[in-house]
Amino acid sequence: MQSATLARPILAATGLAHEVAGAFGDIGVFLPLALGLIAVNGMDPTLVFGLAGAYYLLTGRFYRLPLPVQPFKAVSAIAIAGGLSAGTVQGAALGMSVGLLLLSLGRAPAIIDRLFAPPVVRGIQLGLGIILLQGGLQLVVRDQRLPAGAGTIGAGALLLAGVMAVALVQARGRVPAILVAGVVGLIWGALTLPAALPPVSLGPVLALPVLPTAAELGTALAVLVLPQLPLTLGNSVVSTAAVAQEYFGERAVRVTPRTLLRDMGLANLAAGLGGGIPMCHGAGGLTAHVRFGARTATAAYVAGVFYLVLAVGLGAAAPAFLALFPMAMLGVLVGYVGWQHLLLVRRLSAPADLAVAGLIGAVTLVAGSLALGFGVGLAVYWGRRLAISRISRKPT
Repeated sequence: MQSATLARPILAATGLAHEVAGAFGDIGVFLPLALGLIAVNGMDPTLVFGLAGAYYLLTGRFYRLPLPVQPFKAVSAIAIAGGLSAGTVQGAALGMSVGLLLLSLGRAPAIIDRLFAPPVVRGIQLGLGIILLQGGLQLVVRDQRLPAGAGTIGAGALLLAGVMAVALVQARGRVPAILVAGVVGLIWGALTLPAALPPVSLGPVLALPVLPTAAELGTALAVLVLPQLPLTLGNSVVSTAAVAQEYFGERAVRVTPRTLLRDMGLANLAAGLGGGIPMCHGAGGLTAHVRFGARTATAAYVAGVFYLVLAVGLGAAAPAFLALFPMAMLGVLVGYVGWQHLLLVRRLSAPADLAVAGLIGAVTLVAGSLALGFGVGLAVYWGRRLAISRISRKPT
């Protein structure tokens, strides 16, 4: 996490050009996950982009800052890897809505703020990075453009090479990596064109949302909400509030754990009922917006209008685009998001803190459960803190 002394010089850039550039600072996280949910899970592109655009506009209006809007990453990765139904994804939005709104009441926000210490948050992000890489691998494996004998090892090698290539392009900073990957993907798709593409048509997809069934709600709560909730509390609530204060000081007066819990709760209620995807804010996304030049709500408005244009103008073209765009390239982009989350653990320096974060990641990898990894890491971290506190209180 960047300190306030490092944040102040960053805020020097101003002007409309910077705001427009900053508006797309987080697009490399949003688009791969949103497109994955559309392609694999059957989400309605018009509703996905339309609700995201509206959420961006409302976020900018309320906070007056460039807070990001992102898909829930654990929900997205698990849903994509498991090929879960659109109703199950909507059920996750409803489940998260109830949980977040309940946790916004009383003293719960203050308890959450204290409970989620940096090593626990970084460990959750490490576990999420693992899940996203696994989701990216599943997308690569599903790509029928790859040779039939490639197998999981070949798919893994392609994923690793693709992620490193995207990271290299992004590190150079001249052209956004998402743009380069998109162009490469479209060229690859055109050269390996499927026998028949869906018809290309502009305009929105005109369909009413369908509510999830009881079975889909049950699956969503057990498989998606349980691993997502601790990540949301740590990254989208505690870390986002802290980073906003570091970057914007008094301008971030509205960015508190309680307001973040409430606004995400209401947004996911709308997404669950309206056929959208579960959405949140995020500390990494805020840094991405700021790094590319965003300083005010103007960037949030630009991003909101962009996604509304996608919803209205290109929603009906999404099936043709996704049939053309290789699933493997989409997997590489999802994997790159995961790689970026793995790197966040570098912000820890104390060996004990690194051990807690590593433990959460290891349990997530072995057990396949981010929720279990979080529980074990939380118990170890606070158990150690309490033990040290008792030892220090003993008379010498």
